[in-house]
Amino acid sequence: MFAQFKAAGRRTAGSFFWTQLDAANERRVSGKFENLDLALLMPFMDDQDGVFAIKGGSQLDFDVSFDQKGVYAGQFDVDVTGTLAAIESDVFPVRSEVAEVEWRPRESRYFLAPTRIEIGQSYADISGEFALGLDEQFGPTVGIGMQLANVYLHPNDMDAPEKTIPNIVFNGWSAPVYGAIGIDKVTIDTGEYNLQADGRVDILQAGIGLDLAMVARNVDADSLKRLWPYFLATGAREWFVENVSEGRLNTAKMRFDFPVGTIGEKGENKQIPKDGLTILGTAQNVSLLPLPGFPTIDIGGKTTIKVKDHYIEMGFDRGSVSDAAGQVEITNAAYLNRNTFPTDQVFEISGDLKGDVSTLISIASKEPLNLLEDFDLEYRPEDLTGAADINVIATISQFGDGKPEGLDYTLNGSVVNFASSVPIEGHEIREGDLQFTASQAGYQASGRLLVDDVLADLRIEAEDDSDPVITASATLTEEERAKLALMCRNL
Repeated sequence: MFAQFKAAGRRTAGSFFWTQLDAANERRVSGKFENLDLALLMPFMDDQDGVFAIKGGSQLDFDVSFDQKGVYAGQFDVDVTGTLAAIESDVFPVRSEVAEVEWRPRESRYFLAPTRIEIGQSYADISGEFALGLDEQFGPTVGIGMQLANVYLHPNDMDAPEKTIPNIVFNGWSAPVYGAIGIDKVTIDTGEYNLQADGRVDILQAGIGLDLAMVARNVDADSLKRLWPYFLATGAREWFVENVSEGRLNTAKMRFDFPVGTIGEKGENKQIPKDGLTILGTAQNVSLLPLPGFPTIDIGGKTTIKVKDHYIEMGFDRGSVSDAAGQVEITNAAYLNRNTFPTDQVFEISGDLKGDVSTLISIASKEPLNLLEDFDLEYRPEDLTGAADINVIATISQFGDGKPEGLDYTLNGSVVNFASSVPIEGHEIREGDLQFTASQAGYQASGRLLVDDVLADLRIEAEDDSDPVITASATLTEEERAKLALMCRNL
């Protein structure tokens, strides 16, 4: 028998056949439909007010068997290639193998054979078991046991992954009438890392609600970025994707608590609800980009991580920054952003720096810091040498374009064996031991150094745009006094 109908603007055509079998008065109904909207069978799959949906026409082949007691077996082959997966306002093309679904109605169970499904740039081999039930409180329910193998996660804001996740196991339930999905347990164990989660997801007309607890062990940064849903706590995820390029979590506890309607739609800058996001953990071998254009900080030891809603705090014992001019060691460092929600950001960086003077000056004088742009220095960084030990506290303002626009900083430190490879004002400078402080308002430096082999005590002070005031003193021989007089006249 041939049938054709039109629903919601979609024309569906199909045919089905009724076959009488010889044995035990058995019968069979078989057939196929083309361009079938699955929402006709499962309305929640394309709720116009929902958050997730499968849109478009599918191909369905079916074979259902009856005996004297009723339906006892069924087989469905479903091809969803050509449909679209909609997540909020984003749409992704769907491609799939033909999914083979076995129906055992007397057990109220469906069995999905392993099937490759691609959504957007990602794919997985999905299989599972689904048990139908009826709950006095929630009405019809579906018990879900699923396995995802060879999981290839490629979010649009990331490069292609180097490897797949071998296996993800999901056990939970669904109450379609209430739009609720219960997560009894999700387990990812790759051999390299382990992640477990449990909680609940509500998908209603008012939006998505999420209550999810996760524990992660030894998860690398790249995998964590891919597993983090792109529509959840978008500001925190964007910061993590852009600023943490390497690293591995030792342990981390994560809690997502978003009541229905608190997850913003695409393009909507919605604040994380109070206690909506909590992450506590430690990591190792982290590579952190604190600012666009700033050299990456490679953290060799342990990193502590604390995220509370829009508050981000990171601290580490030791790390390094490499520049073409050399390497700077960083210890006792901290990164703090008290509120990631506003478009214009203000965050703090502090730590102790050790390195050669030339390397430190080279980094400080480049974009995006430009710490020395207010000072008229006539010497190239590579002309100067000396071992510097500096404590830095900086507050940085970053506008919506990502570029630093304001900087308040305080430097306190010392330099030993300071020297210049080229004459300064015509004089040789070497073997200097100096202490200094500096900020955007000015600087002070004092110490002892050899000037043309004359040992001198030196003090330099400068405020705002004023010329520096230089004070020098020394115990001199007649010959040294003549040299120093000439130096002072030049200064």
